Amino acid sequence: VGTAVGTVPLRVGNVTGGFDRPRNLLSSGDRLFFVETRSDTGSELWTSDGTAGGSAMVVDLNPSFASSNPSSLTSLRPGLVYFRADAGLGARPWVSDGTAFGTTQLADVSPLEPKVLVAAPVVFGGRVFFVASDARYGTELWVSDGTPAGTSIMKDLTPGSGGTSFLDITVGYSGFYFATWSMRGATLWWSDGTDAGTKMLRDVGT
Repeated sequence: VGTAVGTVPLRVGNVTGGFDRPRNLLSSGDRLFFVETRSDTGSELWTSDGTAGGSAMVVDLNPSFASSNPSSLTSLRPGLVYFRADAGLGARPWVSDGTAFGTTQLADVSPLEPKVLVAAPVVFGGRVFFVASDARYGTELWVSDGTPAGTSIMKDLTPGSGGTSFLDITVGYSGFYFATWSMRGATLWWSDGTDAGTKMLRDVGT
């Protein structure tokens, strides 16, 4: 409630003698999602309803001491988060509603960690758009409605397995803009989230 009296710790230390390192805090709906590292479970996804009793690990995706290292936490809709995690076979796209049963791998592709030349995930029109790579398409922009059946490549901008570098993505009113980089230079695009509705605005490389 924003007062000293109403400010209390949800968890204090690790009773197993390990260590706690909560980070990547994300509020979605009435829950908090975050990543916590412990000596007995490694780095995994946790959630909290704002009470000590309601704060716990969602699921140990990479069991025992190994870590799934969740990252790129993004609120897809209230109470449902998209994230990148490694359950033992490499990084994959996942969603979670804060329960083990409601935590699902979306596709057998490798989402890239946001950094230089790799744009962070964005949400538009109730779907999440993220940069991922596989053997068939290389690195391209993928889209998901939060279900495996609703997850696919949005558009193969560079046909074949060569792939595309995504510099940045920003959401607008009726679509989103993104910039790419290839051997020919930088290109600015606009998209409504569909293959047919993705248009080149300016090819800076020409």
